[in-house]
Amino acid sequence: MPRARWHRQDFYLLVYIPVIALIAWLLPEHLWSVVCRGLVRLSMALHYSRTRGYHQKFNEILGRHGAALGVKETLVCYLAKNHLARVQCMQCHAPGGWSPSIRLEGKEHIERALAAGKGAILWIAPMASKDLITKMALHQAGYRVSHLSRFDHGFSTSLWGGRVFNPLWTRIEERYLMERLVMSPSMQVTPLRLLVKRLRANRVVSVTANHEGVKYPHTMSFFNGTIQLAEGAPSLSVATGAALLPVFTVRESDGTYVTRIEPALVSTTPGNAAQDIDSRMKQFIQQLESYVLDHPCDYQGWNLSGV
Repeated sequence: MPRARWHRQDFYLLVYIPVIALIAWLLPEHLWSVVCRGLVRLSMALHYSRTRGYHQKFNEILGRHGAALGVKETLVCYLAKNHLARVQCMQCHAPGGWSPSIRLEGKEHIERALAAGKGAILWIAPMASKDLITKMALHQAGYRVSHLSRFDHGFSTSLWGGRVFNPLWTRIEERYLMERLVMSPSMQVTPLRLLVKRLRANRVVSVTANHEGVKYPHTMSFFNGTIQLAEGAPSLSVATGAALLPVFTVRESDGTYVTRIEPALVSTTPGNAAQDIDSRMKQFIQQLESYVLDHPCDYQGWNLSGV
């Protein structure tokens, strides 16, 4: 999809990125979350009208679950983890880098998929630590992953910001990948062909579950609202026969990050390709709802949801 040459937000990033770098490099890790929450609470207080709109949206989407989860605190935590992920990324640029406690669960599902000889598609759920921690976990386990990405992945979605700011993010991620296959406004088909080629070679590929850059996203029920997702990963699975493995990364109460690989999604309503894709997407949404209820602060797809 066409992108703007630059956004006003790019000027904000000229200040924001040095600030989060200072937080990462000057403060001990146990204070990162505290500072990020403080920044969020300050922003919410300064933008009361917008905050009230967020509260209303959360309540409408969560329905009866809202009271149990605590909408106000969930909102603060969700926004704070947006900042925290960026602080963690900047710490990786510092001498010595960053080495969090990570655990990978469900490796047997990848091994089973590779034993079948048709490759494995890791469908990365939109959780707070999906970008960096997930790649770290798979790298530590010895998997060489080809990841499908977008030109505007990182800090900025503009053409100028993508060139200036986004390498600060992507260069860190690429430490933990075999390769990053980039879709850009001028290159859409080639990365997808390479992804298919990797699967035919019985490799592991990963695709993030989102709808950005997709002209006609798939809209499905999500709690009391809807969620829009691209159907690329399940379509690729149906077309190639590769196993489609949902992947969820969450943070436990002791601070350990857990990347959990779920069993392969298979169609529960055999039919044509469209029905097969729809069935797998519904299963993924059901799993996602379960994870959101258990880890509401880790879910970062609220901006993908409507009412």
